[in-house]
Amino acid sequence: MMKKGIYIHIFSLSILVLCLAGCQVKSEKSSTTPALISFGVIADAQYADLPVHGNRHYRSSLDNMEKAAKQLNTYTLDFVVHLGDMIERDFNSFDDIIPIYNKIETQKYVVLGNHEFAVASEKKNDVPTKLGLDKRYFSILQKGWKFIFLDGQDLSVMAHPPGSAKYKASQAMLDSLKKTGQDNAQSWNGGLSSKQLAWLRKQLDEAQKNDYKVTVFNHFPVYPVESTHNLWNDREVVNLLEQYEVVKIYMNGHNHSGGDAIHNGIYYLNLKGMVENPDASTFAICHIFENYLLIDGKGNEYDRVIPIEDVADWSSYR
Repeated sequence: MMKKGIYIHIFSLSILVLCLAGCQVKSEKSSTTPALISFGVIADAQYADLPVHGNRHYRSSLDNMEKAAKQLNTYTLDFVVHLGDMIERDFNSFDDIIPIYNKIETQKYVVLGNHEFAVASEKKNDVPTKLGLDKRYFSILQKGWKFIFLDGQDLSVMAHPPGSAKYKASQAMLDSLKKTGQDNAQSWNGGLSSKQLAWLRKQLDEAQKNDYKVTVFNHFPVYPVESTHNLWNDREVVNLLEQYEVVKIYMNGHNHSGGDAIHNGIYYLNLKGMVENPDASTFAICHIFENYLLIDGKGNEYDRVIPIEDVADWSSYR
C-alpha cells in the first residue's frame, strides 16, 4: 500500500491497524472496506502552449492530464474536482485542456482560480461558462456530506473587467490589505464578497442543522492565515468555518508546493500543482470513511491518513 515518498499522519492506532490489515483502496475499482465517498482532486494544471518558465512546465500538463484521466477512470468515484488554474493564460488554452479533462468519465466539477482570468478583458465574463459553470459557487450533497465549492475570484482584480463595480470593490479590498502590510495583499489572490460569505454561512447553518459533515473546496488557501498565497479575507473565512463542528476538510490549490495542517478540528490540505510536477501526473484520490480520510497520492502527491474526529492541531507548513 505504501510507496516511495509517502508520509502518513496517524493519530489513532486503530486506523493504523486497519490500514496495515488491508484497507485496499488503491487497487482496481473495489475496496475490502468500502469508502462512504470517493473523489478525485487535481490542482493547477495551468496549461499553456508556452516554454518552461522556472518550475512551471506548462505544456506537460496536457500529457499529465491525459494520464490522470486514464487513472481516474479505473476507479469508481463519486466525482472529480479541479481546484482552479486549469490554464496559465489565453482563452484559447481552454480548447486544448478542457477536452482532456472531459475524458474523465464520472461527474466533474471545477473551482475558479486566478489564471483562468488571465485572458482578454472582453473574455473574462465568458470564463465560467467555458468551464461549464452555471453558478460560480455552489454546493452538493452526497451521502451525509455537504461539499461546498467556493469562488475565490468573486473579488479579484484579475477576474473582472477594469471599471466594473466588482473590479472597483476588489481594488478597494486589495488597497486596504496593502495599507496594513498583509502578506496576502497580492494581485494574484482574491476574496469572497459579503454576499458569498452570507451564502456560505447559510450553507453551514443548514449542514449543522442536518448533521451533514462538510468539505470545502476553493482555489486559495486560508490557513495558516495571512500567508502570501492566501485568500484576501482568509482570517474571516477561517473564523467562520471554525464556528461549525461539522466542517471537517478544506482543500485548495494555488500554492504549488502543497502542504497541510489541522487547526481547531479542520483538516486544511493544499494539493501540489500539476504544472510543477512534469515528471509524474500529480493528483490525489480521496476516500472518506466513517472516522477518517484516506488520501491516495498519485505522482508526487503524498499519501495520508487523517482522522476526522478529535485530533490535535499540527502543521506541515514552515
